[in-house]
Amino acid sequence: MMKRAIILILVCLFVAACSGSDTAPADQPDEAAEESPAEQEAGGAQPAEPDFSGEPGETQITIDGKADDWAGREIVVDDPAGDGEAGFLDLTTTYAFQNQNALYFLIETPDPTLPLVQFDMEFASDGRRFLISWSPGNPRGFRSEITSGFQEIGESQYSSYALGDAFEARIDLRDFELPERLELAEVRVMVGQCCQPPDWREADRLNPAGTPVVNEVDAAAVVAAVDEPDPEAVQFEGEVPMARPSLAGWFELPPGYNAELLFAPPAPDLTAIVRSESGLFYLHHGPPNAGISVFDPETAEVTRILDLPPRGAEFSAGGPGDTIYVWNGGYIMQVSPDGSYEVWGQSHMGHIGTVAPDGRLIGVYHGYSGIYEMQPNNESIEIAAGFERIWDVIVTEDGTIYVSDLGPGSVIRIDPDGTQTVLVEGILHLDPMDIGFGPDGSFYLNTAIDGFVRLDTETGEMTEVPGSQSDCAVHQADFVFDDSGRVIFVDPTWSVITRLDMETAENATLVTNMGVNTWALDAGPDDAIYVGTWSCGAEYPAQVVRYTDDGNREVVIDDVAGYFNDVALTPDGGMYVSVHDPGVDAYAAYIAPGSDTLARINGVGGLISIAFDPVSGHAFGTYHGGDKLIEFSQGGKIAEYPISLPKAANNFFVGVAPDGTLYVYADEAERAISGPQVDRWVLRVDPAAGTTEIVYDITWEGCCVMSNIDAGPQGYLYWLVNPEFEIHRITPEGGATILARNLPVDPGAVTADSEGDIYFVCAGGIYRIYQE
Repeated sequence: MMKRAIILILVCLFVAACSGSDTAPADQPDEAAEESPAEQEAGGAQPAEPDFSGEPGETQITIDGKADDWAGREIVVDDPAGDGEAGFLDLTTTYAFQNQNALYFLIETPDPTLPLVQFDMEFASDGRRFLISWSPGNPRGFRSEITSGFQEIGESQYSSYALGDAFEARIDLRDFELPERLELAEVRVMVGQCCQPPDWREADRLNPAGTPVVNEVDAAAVVAAVDEPDPEAVQFEGEVPMARPSLAGWFELPPGYNAELLFAPPAPDLTAIVRSESGLFYLHHGPPNAGISVFDPETAEVTRILDLPPRGAEFSAGGPGDTIYVWNGGYIMQVSPDGSYEVWGQSHMGHIGTVAPDGRLIGVYHGYSGIYEMQPNNESIEIAAGFERIWDVIVTEDGTIYVSDLGPGSVIRIDPDGTQTVLVEGILHLDPMDIGFGPDGSFYLNTAIDGFVRLDTETGEMTEVPGSQSDCAVHQADFVFDDSGRVIFVDPTWSVITRLDMETAENATLVTNMGVNTWALDAGPDDAIYVGTWSCGAEYPAQVVRYTDDGNREVVIDDVAGYFNDVALTPDGGMYVSVHDPGVDAYAAYIAPGSDTLARINGVGGLISIAFDPVSGHAFGTYHGGDKLIEFSQGGKIAEYPISLPKAANNFFVGVAPDGTLYVYADEAERAISGPQVDRWVLRVDPAAGTTEIVYDITWEGCCVMSNIDAGPQGYLYWLVNPEFEIHRITPEGGATILARNLPVDPGAVTADSEGDIYFVCAGGIYRIYQE
């Protein structure tokens, strides 16, 4: 079956989603941005002038949708204003330069904020022409070759885009087979309802008429951090490119920053499970440490057999015997249990979806709009098209095809004569929909909202499977059956594997992630981090674990029933915690410095978030879906402050700055799960007045948002944003920098220590970001 990097959802604990990324306006990360907000106000260091001498220097361009850092750059096109359709979204001044393996450009527009907009960019290189399209719904960009007709290549692997006061892009030449140079041939902006005229209209066009991109030499750290092999040196029968970027390169950290993995659970970054024809189980691990493992469900042993590049290897299907097919950046590899592989063929039209009973490889077009029969020579035979975003596809013995389309939330049956029937629709907007047949011949559907159900392939009627909702999983987004008919689920949010016996309705945990993906995270006065962990079940009690930068792991609180919602350290080493034991208890407690005893706090329970205020010496907490702040101390509740929010909130987290200023993160409740758009805010709070002030906000196109916030000791706010999987660094004035991108699946919490090191927890483990 076709699997993508899985993103998930939860009601009451974790919430996240799949696909895409809104890009919010952000200030450039210049040298002043590395100082505290107070130092900036006092006149801190200013960014160095760009170096145009031809000698390698540091690139000053940040892809954030702002033109501030383009001062002094050469204008390659100056288009007269007012020639766009109806005078709106008019493309005017265009800047561009090439930097080692990257092309940077910025287009000034008077109104780049229309919700339905697409930028099409054409490039010429050595007689070939390429098209790359970007829209808020396709944040990585989509590549095609248009030299002789239209040929899809797929999503860009390395390029990045931003839409703010202007449209800004960094086009990585590795997305176009590393040509020596590109010429900017044409830029178009399309608006309306995609994708056919007259609904889809060309608002404006720039024709540089072959104007070459200015070749400047600024050293690009994010490019230099990747050791990529020359694709021309790769033979079809030889090794598939397997190069990995450094963590700093993968997270797209600012120059001077690095990252490391402090702790990894037994099976990090699980994204999918696949079964071979013989019944052998394979696991996919997602970025940045992508790879393949074999899995024995009887012993729960996970054995990694193959490392893969972070992108391009997220799709696989069960192959003949004990092998599986893996799509890896255009190559289709047939992988064996020892990690060896053979190249079946190439496919730049799309990726692998499933293997038909007659052995045909069925692919899904890049863009997820159609399915086709793959050919080893990089050609295709189209089977069906017109879908919004295919998630899964399967083929039966009689040639019937089933497709799950997560755009409309539908499951479609395609009969052998081509007739299409919608069996169910409106399940959930842009969230995984895994499908498959069981040994009993029943058709099964697995989603975040409806769970694991039998789906009648004639009527579309859904029947719940008893016991399928495990307390040890948030979103069992992927499933397969074993020979006895038991169902094995992979949950990417927590990187756990569970198994359901449908005859007894008993659920078992096969692999636990040792509780590293959690909301409960804080930096202590000793600059160690403290993580409230939970790995599910009586055999895995909740703990608070202390981690240091040298990788030392020390359990400081042990054997707690339930799990920790949050932890908050005090300057003297004390600790406030919020504990939730499902169906039994929910309470807040205090642990004195050096103690391991939880002293319950009267009148305070069920808090989803806790932060300590060093000015008052009290703690503040919030409830999920709440609209009030709770002030309390070791002695009990002190006060309750109702506050006014822009809309009724779903997630609701608190942070306290060193000066005692209170901040909250909130997202709207009405559309948090359903989408199609979800508003989110970082708010400054005046508890006494009950008022809030928006410091920073983002609207997400999709469903299922979740974030976390920390007010760092140096005055910055760190906002971990899902499902963009980014960390935004925000000043109290609202200036923002996207500090890190491409975080592993569903990061849970972020915090910063007194040295300015940033830590985040996720299904892949615990990471540290630091300045060298």
